[in-house]
Amino acid sequence: MIARVLREREDARVALAVAAISGGGLALVLIDDMLKVASFSGPGTALYALVAALIALAGVAPWLAWTVRGRATQIRCEPGKVHVDGETIQAGDVTALGVARALGEGARGRSVAVARGRTTIFIEVERAEDAARLVEALGGERGERASSELPSAPGRSRALAAPQIVIALVSVAFGPLYFAAATASYAVLSPIHDAKAFFGLGGVVAAFVALALLVVRRLLKSQAVALRRGAYDAHVALHHQRSKASETSDASPDEAPLRAHPLARGDEPVGAWLSRLDALPVEAHAYRGDAMKKDVLWETLGDVEAPVDARMAAARVLSRRYGEEEGALVRIVAEPEVRLRVEAVLEGEHDDAERRIETLGPLFTFKAD
Repeated sequence: MIARVLREREDARVALAVAAISGGGLALVLIDDMLKVASFSGPGTALYALVAALIALAGVAPWLAWTVRGRATQIRCEPGKVHVDGETIQAGDVTALGVARALGEGARGRSVAVARGRTTIFIEVERAEDAARLVEALGGERGERASSELPSAPGRSRALAAPQIVIALVSVAFGPLYFAAATASYAVLSPIHDAKAFFGLGGVVAAFVALALLVVRRLLKSQAVALRRGAYDAHVALHHQRSKASETSDASPDEAPLRAHPLARGDEPVGAWLSRLDALPVEAHAYRGDAMKKDVLWETLGDVEAPVDARMAAARVLSRRYGEEEGALVRIVAEPEVRLRVEAVLEGEHDDAERRIETLGPLFTFKAD
């Protein structure tokens, strides 16, 4: 099956690089001023602009850290183990296992949480059947009974995020205000005595505090460095909502219209599925009714309740076997994410279609409170 794997990973490289530029630049300016070296030209618009930019940049830096989005990958299930993302997860190592249905208007898919000790990964799958296979391979009912052990809050704290946001916003605001005060644009700053010193010193202090908080949050393993919550946090919240609502694990197959069954991909590799669709007979050449009728295919394609793989398959059969115009097939699909997958399955070359479908991965959308 194709799934998307999410791990608790963050990328702070850009944030730290920008912080180093800002902090280093401000330090050089301050040292130059204290030692009277005059490496920089005397006070002027260019120097004021440089200092203002460095102050504002220090406030921007913390926002440039983000959580790493999961990537689509092939997952193979075997009795007692699952091969995922170049790693083998043994059922015996799993300490907790849970499945949550995506919640919210237009939500699709299942989130499978797999905990091993203090580490939890989330696997996004499109169909309940896929979630059931993962649960069965990794412990079945034993794992489901342990679902209460899954984390009810993000693994890393964001206790320092609130003060970080406040200080960062102050730094961003004080940068341009310092420049305005330093270049004699006093119209809006006249109520503040010595506005240049106020915004200059205040901005420098806010900048260094913002940078210090960023470094501290990066060094402390218990702290999340990204200010914004990412997909991993959303999955934690989704499972927490499920636990609070006392919902049972929903890994049973979805009730899909019977007309979609011949089109479903199931466990087939994408390439084999596309080949099977391309070989389906049209009504004029069908034997004992083994062809999908054109009107049923159109109905399936436009049905927002039908499985996504069935809608994709309907579009391909209509295009390849019935010669329907691709633009019309795409236009009937209202949801942007589904439309992307329909466009992918309509790719002219078989290999191109297979590659795009695998890259897009499962359709998983939800809104967690």
